[in-house]
Amino acid sequence: MGESLLPAGMRHAAARVLVALALGVAVGPLVSGCWWIPLSVAAAGVAVAFLTRGLTLYLALIGAGAFLVSAPQLSGFLDSAGLISGFRGVVVQEPIGFRQDRAVVSLIAPVGGNVILRTRGLMSGLRYGDEVEVRAGIAPFSFPRNPGLADWNVLLARRGYVGEAKVGTAQVKIVGRGLGNPLTRLVVMPARRHVDRVATELLPGSAGALMSALVLGDRRGLPEELQTAFVDGGVVHVLVVSGLHVGIIVAGCWLLLALLGVRGWLRFGLTTVAAVLYVLMVGATAAPVRAGFMSCAALLSFPVQRRFNPLAGLCCAGIALLLLDPRALFDVGAQLSFAATLAIVLCLPLLRRASLNKQLDTFARRWLLTPLVVSAAATIGTAPLLLHHFGRLQLLAPVTSLLVVPAVSLSVQASALVALVDLVWPALAATMAHALGLLLDGLALLARGLGQLSFTMWEPGSIGWPMVFWLYVVGFLSLNWRRRWTRTVLAILLGCGLGLFVWRPALARPETRITFLDPGKGDATLLEDTLGRRLLIDAGVDGTGV
Repeated sequence: MGESLLPAGMRHAAARVLVALALGVAVGPLVSGCWWIPLSVAAAGVAVAFLTRGLTLYLALIGAGAFLVSAPQLSGFLDSAGLISGFRGVVVQEPIGFRQDRAVVSLIAPVGGNVILRTRGLMSGLRYGDEVEVRAGIAPFSFPRNPGLADWNVLLARRGYVGEAKVGTAQVKIVGRGLGNPLTRLVVMPARRHVDRVATELLPGSAGALMSALVLGDRRGLPEELQTAFVDGGVVHVLVVSGLHVGIIVAGCWLLLALLGVRGWLRFGLTTVAAVLYVLMVGATAAPVRAGFMSCAALLSFPVQRRFNPLAGLCCAGIALLLLDPRALFDVGAQLSFAATLAIVLCLPLLRRASLNKQLDTFARRWLLTPLVVSAAATIGTAPLLLHHFGRLQLLAPVTSLLVVPAVSLSVQASALVALVDLVWPALAATMAHALGLLLDGLALLARGLGQLSFTMWEPGSIGWPMVFWLYVVGFLSLNWRRRWTRTVLAILLGCGLGLFVWRPALARPETRITFLDPGKGDATLLEDTLGRRLLIDAGVDGTGV
């Protein structure tokens, strides 16, 4: 049924629920350990819901969201992690592909949390579901911390990691097998090993590493200069499995089944199974889970013959994600994926109006205007978060993405096809791999060419969350500028924001600042005086460490 038939009170209900739940998760760390406070708020909201015609249910959702993350955290374990002489856990991420020296172990209750194992040799004998005994201590993460850059120590802690252990192969002993999720152990991991074998054996060198990065999200084997080229070209997002990759796999499977004559519910069921397996194969992180949920919801509209509401689907995916893992709200990949998708969804009305423009021919609307609007919307939607987390933004990202995404789509679909053919006809798969290698080499060459556009990278430094919030509010109001109250609020926000932007530096008191930087090895110091002069001390031979 169309959106217009929904009761007025139900429109955007999923969006309101998601905002309330996300707000609760965001404030949850402020009451960490005091779980009874958000629980009391949630109970009070439910108790008076009848008197407030359900409005306090949103307050209950805020309390529920805060309760999800207000349980005792792992900080106490982190403080004493370095004193542990050994531990036991279950392998949840086995050494595979270009990560033969790295594994992830989930600690056995009651401790909880994940530990990254780093070895000085290969750990090819470990498999998902193995119970291991590690005779080594757990050390807190020691990634460089620098102002204006993402702190991976905090980011990994929010993802449930408690530290790392550097061990030799003799310090890891397998004491049991067959644990973990049976579906992952018997289906998902064998499929991942097969794709990894195809990438490493049929496509040796950088082509195989690029296939592994595009299909599995494993960038470890990519040359450093190629990764830098993707970053400088503003297209590094294609190396992280996200909604783009899940959409490519789902669309390819849907079209393949159509060519085979599969229709109706069977087609939907097989495509859903493929989407779930792929999401599990790449690690079931926040972005692929969100994309998989939305893809399945969109495909469900075909057999049930109902219109799919992208905004409602996105919000429902966000709600499910927060209920499954509240820490996903703090995941950078999840934030960028959700922001990009939301921006594209909000720009759909613009595309619909453009499609009715008779002055543009069909080719220009479908193959030029639509991709450009989608790419620009994704770039604008993620710009505040990129500036907050990384302090830099590629200004030509909408154009560079238009050039790279079609090549990535073809490469991912061709890689999946080669992996499938290798199951039944290895000789043909080896022949197809030669053509795939040429395609991947061409993509690498394109990325290196776009990497020369580093001079268009805008690096104003990191911005705070208030500025991020202000930018998103201004952007949302700009999409609804036709309403009078919207124009009034937008004018006020723009005036206040621009005034603060202009007068804050002018009113700031000049002062000398000393910033101690962490280049990874050694140290560096940045001196800034009241005249704006800067002096960087001990930055290394070429300064690349800072």
